[in-house]
Amino acid sequence: MSIDIPANLSGYRRHALVVRTGGFWGGRPKLLCDGVVLERTKGFYVVRNDAGEETKIKLTYNFFDQAPELIIDKEKIKLLPAFEWYEYVWIWAAFPLLIIGGGLGGLVSCISGMTNVAIFRNQKSLFAKYGLSALVTLVSVLLYIIFATIIDCRFFHPERCMIH
Repeated sequence: MSIDIPANLSGYRRHALVVRTGGFWGGRPKLLCDGVVLERTKGFYVVRNDAGEETKIKLTYNFFDQAPELIIDKEKIKLLPAFEWYEYVWIWAAFPLLIIGGGLGGLVSCISGMTNVAIFRNQKSLFAKYGLSALVTLVSVLLYIIFATIIDCRFFHPERCMIH
């Protein structure tokens, strides 16, 4: 689920600049000018400012957050505020599954965390943010338990399970 973030920058008022995030499964964010996706060349987007000069804009992002930063003339511009430490803790509450659950736990916790990042970036209501992300985390833990039990019963300890 990608989101469009308006880039209200001084010096670029004549054109509607929008950053489209990479979405749920990642991917690179894109820069749009007046609704058209711009072509990225050698890591930069070329955009004309209000004075008619061509400027290079670079988008940087990290895996743990969908909100990219713009770099214009070596100046970093944040389009959205960074998460607070307690929001990261809440978003990545399923992370212990990675430690105790191996590959399956890592997969489930990563999907849970990325879903929670999207929820926190898209929801306006505090109740919706925390409520939906708690539900996602709970469902991810339950799915991990179900799948881990099925895999254990099927491949490792069929004698302890009701599978014959």
